[in-house]
Amino acid sequence: MEGMTGFRARALCVLAALASVASAAVAIAAGRGGARLPVALVAAALAWSAIPASLDVLGGAARRAPVARLARRRGGTPRCTTIVHVGGQSREVTRATLAVTAHEGPTIVVSSRPEDLDGLPDDVSVVLARDAASAMRDAASLVRTPAAIIVSAGAIIDPVACHAAAGLLDGDVGWVTGTVRTFNRDGYGPGVGEGLAARARADIRASGGVLWEPDATIVRADLLREHEWNATRPRGAWLRGLAARGLRGIEVEEVLAMCAVPADAGAFWASSVQRSRGSVADLADALRFGPTRSRVRVLAQLLRELYALPLTFWLLLPVLASISGGFPLALPLPAALGLVVGPAMLRWTARRARLGARRHPVDDAWASIYGTVRSLMAVPAALTRRVRAPRWDLPNRPLTWAALAFTASIAATLLGSGTRAPDRTTSALAVVELVALWVLAVRGLLQRTWGRSMSRVPMRTHVTVGTTPGTSIDASPTGLAVAGAFVDVALLDRVPVHIAHDRAPLDVHARVAARRVRADGTVVLGLSLEIAPADRGRWLSMLYQCARDRFRADAAGDATGEPLPPHRLPRRPVARVVDAIGLTAAAVLSAAVCATIAVLILGYQPLVVRSGSMRPAIAVGDLVMMTNVPASEVRLGDVVSFPDPSGAPGTISHRVQAIDIDGATRWFETRGDANRAAERWAAPEDAVLRRVSWRVPAGGLVLYWCADHRWALLGAALAVILLGTRARRPIALPAVVPGHTGG
Repeated sequence: MEGMTGFRARALCVLAALASVASAAVAIAAGRGGARLPVALVAAALAWSAIPASLDVLGGAARRAPVARLARRRGGTPRCTTIVHVGGQSREVTRATLAVTAHEGPTIVVSSRPEDLDGLPDDVSVVLARDAASAMRDAASLVRTPAAIIVSAGAIIDPVACHAAAGLLDGDVGWVTGTVRTFNRDGYGPGVGEGLAARARADIRASGGVLWEPDATIVRADLLREHEWNATRPRGAWLRGLAARGLRGIEVEEVLAMCAVPADAGAFWASSVQRSRGSVADLADALRFGPTRSRVRVLAQLLRELYALPLTFWLLLPVLASISGGFPLALPLPAALGLVVGPAMLRWTARRARLGARRHPVDDAWASIYGTVRSLMAVPAALTRRVRAPRWDLPNRPLTWAALAFTASIAATLLGSGTRAPDRTTSALAVVELVALWVLAVRGLLQRTWGRSMSRVPMRTHVTVGTTPGTSIDASPTGLAVAGAFVDVALLDRVPVHIAHDRAPLDVHARVAARRVRADGTVVLGLSLEIAPADRGRWLSMLYQCARDRFRADAAGDATGEPLPPHRLPRRPVARVVDAIGLTAAAVLSAAVCATIAVLILGYQPLVVRSGSMRPAIAVGDLVMMTNVPASEVRLGDVVSFPDPSGAPGTISHRVQAIDIDGATRWFETRGDANRAAERWAAPEDAVLRRVSWRVPAGGLVLYWCADHRWALLGAALAVILLGTRARRPIALPAVVPGHTGG
């Protein structure tokens, strides 16, 4: 019988589904007839969000996967070999994690690029291959244990848990799936979404689906040797092939590996995009396998993984609304926003209640924003059910570039093209998006100096620097932060360091890379360690043990302590040029956005002057600011805008020469300062006219060009993004060379 928590979760799911379907129906019913494309996109975006919520109801309550308890025993012959696919992480992180992995048990390194294999530990086997199929085939031939776990370069296995999990592989059990956790909290981007996606995959497996769990799947070695691994298919397809032959998997609740969250931008975007592509391709391929209940949940998760598509529809809505002549829904903006935000909040609450996840609105929001890039780039993998290596690297700040591109396009739309300005609802929506994009761009720029490639873990132990005792705060594979009364230690000093760890004390030398004084007088030192090759494995194992102890003590806690000094990464000249362009563009656009928002808040409507009829007072290319006034308040000498009396499209801005009152009607005689002929036209007394309040000389030239070339601006922004990428040149490799290599 369901508990109260399960009942409430299901009730929330039903409510979220009903609200989502209702919002899509209201959007279709309230659509404006002359805006078919924007209405269709709004309906598609709302329906995209409504389908997963409805599928959650159809798929039933989330069930906890049947899990097996592991008998953890130390010692004995290793049962599991670690196969590490190198790529995505920085070389420093790769070498550090490989040193720990090799220290824990048999290790095989797989890569397609020779440069990734420099400086590896002596006790690892290496497979250099063209594709995943040949790499896995030759790696399997080197496995001498009953099982193997396949992980990425940033993961470190728990040898005891993996040893125990491998003992479950017998008879018809072909693989064991566990969980993976992160051992550092100093990642470049938020990783909240990864945990939620892992819970969703466990839910799918509990309903009969078969999915690969990255860095936490142990397989039988004989199956690796006997069954071919497809180079382009997702790894879960290989498991589903085994399931079709009568084999099955077991779910365990143990943490089989811990993974380093990328601390630098390049590694973060590369690894997150590639992991998202693999996950989406695995989900798309799993739609054809398993019972109906699991397929329903697979489809719901797949649509959620591709949420960037409906988000793109929303971002383009002001542009499309301006092109189509107005806001596509016959609703006030507050009602339209409620139509979107209300069901979205219900879906967010219901999903986390259904999966038993904690609710962190701010963290979840930033995780969704950072996940937009990888979600969008995973669309081809969903369509082809294939995972292919990317030909281009992402720039280090793709969100900033995307925000700038959308900002340029929306700002041009907000100002209108020619004499026609967007309606008030479209302008208000554009302002909301401009503010959000501007905040996003600024946040991205604040991370421009984040150049650390090494991850930190909390470490609390006694450390002696020179002759002065202190306490460590946190550490990385190459550094250590220490607090104490180090009054005689100066910046750049080379000092002896004794680390009194309870398992393996270590004596090294270090260079003082940073020094700061706290408010209480305590000195915090950032030490760059000089570790001998013979001591490196012991030091890294010490770090990993600290990470495991911290995780077991408080898995949800954040690492505390003073940050280590950043490790600067070399940047290519092209990257520096692109960064300079990005910073300049961001500064200009930020100023333009602030000015635009201020003008709109004050009630002004910008208009670019395109004729010389008002010279010399107003010249061609000037930017004039208009305010709405009743016709009864217009006075002689005012410059007002009115429809062309001849019936031609557009408006005219001329000076009032005479006013005649005929009951409730006012007749105006206007003439351009540079014209000889005047116009005579009428307006009701309560009619709203636009009057010129002030002008910016030549201020409309740039805006006029932007309004007419908004798509050219978007294309130019994309071109600059491509300049910031670098092509991955294919390397001509010899035949597959499995073997043993030294550092």
